[in-house]
Formats: sequence, structure tokens, C-alpha cells
Amino acid sequence: TTDYIDTYSVIKGFLNLTLNAKAWNILFSEIPNIHYQTNRKENIVLEYCGPNTNKPLHIGHLRNVFLGYSVGRILEEVGHTVHKVNINNDRGIAICKSMIAYQLHGHGETPKSSGLKGDFLVGKYYIRYNDIYKSEVAEAIQNGKSEKDAEAEAPIAVAAQAMLVQWEEGNPTVISLWKQLNSWFYQGLHETLERLGIYFEKEYYESAEYQKGKDI
Repeated sequence: TTDYIDTYSVIKGFLNLTLNAKAWNILFSEIPNIHYQTNRKENIVLEYCGPNTNKPLHIGHLRNVFLGYSVGRILEEVGHTVHKVNINNDRGIAICKSMIAYQLHGHGETPKSSGLKGDFLVGKYYIRYNDIYKSEVAEAIQNGKSEKDAEAEAPIAVAAQAMLVQWEEGNPTVISLWKQLNSWFYQGLHETLERLGIYFEKEYYESAEYQKGKDI
């Protein structure tokens, strides 16, 4: 330890330092004296958050939200123009897992009828999918299948993969379900971001961009 570090630890290759009160007092006392403005002002696009539309924000998303927003404010403070944007990971097998579980077991449940925030309702069916999947795999293994085959052939997993293909083919029923669940997710997400005081200048959607990447 030093005059400024109380403790340290090494965990799986990461060095963790705990600063003491003296270090923090020095740091905070210097902040009011810093008057920095850059002579090279830039337009900066800052992307952060990146939620998945199959479940609520988790602690990792919140970490990135707070870091992104703080970095944006710091860059603005020194004179840059910052465009804060978010890209929603709104397609792929993860959302299809919520969709297939809802299609099979939702029985028309909505945020209003359930009393759940929209993102929590979608997340409920993502959890339901995993519960069903584990049960199907366990049953198949008990009936003599290998773990690998059981996982690959679990009926709900096969159905989710088929739904993803249908989504990519533009199946109207699947697209309608996808839009419905995503709309509930966005209602819940924006409620959370509003409570946190976080905003974005623009939001992007993976579903509108992924084909460009595939073409490249």
C-alpha cells in the first residue's frame, strides 16, 4: 500500500486498487481549479447503451449507460459537440426465444393485463423459454439422448430457430409478433431511461442495419 491506496487485490489477471480518503480529497479539491477548453473542437458521435429487446436492462447495460452519458458530458464541457446515440439489438435468436415462448404460453397477456413494465413482460417470456428448454433437454437426456443431441433437438429451440428464419423471410405473422413484443420493450426501456435522466439524440435499430453488414 501507499499514502493513497489502502488495499489491492489481483483477481483473474485484474489488479484492483482501493483509493483512500486522502486520495479522493486531493482529486475532488482539484476539480474546481480545472478550466480546460480544447482548441480543436470536434463533432463526436458517442454510442452507448445497446440494449437487447428480449429482456430489461441489466447491470452491465446500466454501467455503460452511466459511463457513456458521463463521457458525453465531459466532452461537451471541454468544447466538443457530442451526438449521443443508441443502437437497439432488436433482432436475432434472443428475441425469437421470447417470441416463441409468448406465442406458445402468452395467452394474450399484455403489460396492462399483467401489471408488468413492457420490458419485464418480454423478459418474463425469455426466462420462460429457458425454463422450458432446460426441461426438454433434461427429459431427452433421461430418455437416452446425448447432451449435445438433446440441446440441438429440444423442440422449443428448433421452433425458435424456425421463427428466426421466418422473420428473415418476412413472414407477416412473425413480423407482427416481433413488432408487438418490441413495442412493449421500448415502452419499458424509455420509462427507465427517463427515470435516469438519460436521453439520446438518435436511436438506431439493428434490424434496419444488419443487412448492410451481410451485403458487405
